[in-house]
Amino acid sequence: MIGYITREQLDAIRAADPSFNYDVAMPQGLYDAITRVTGRNPCGHIVTAYPQGSIFGGLQAVTADGANMLKDWLAYNGNTD
Repeated sequence: MIGYITREQLDAIRAADPSFNYDVAMPQGLYDAITRVTGRNPCGHIVTAYPQGSIFGGLQAVTADGANMLKDWLAYNGNTD
């Protein structure tokens, strides 16, 4: 099961490590793909996290529904990790 981290926890990480950031937006292509595969809107459930000042973000679930969407999307794409 893919876990999730709350936005409050993300804010605490950002407060402790200014090089960490997250964005509530995600690339349109990923939004479209997740919506198409899961039939659900990922807004408010998945954010893009940018650890250690990286310009390359990764998807991070911030709710249990978001974790389920990511799990379904990853399984659809053949990634079971």
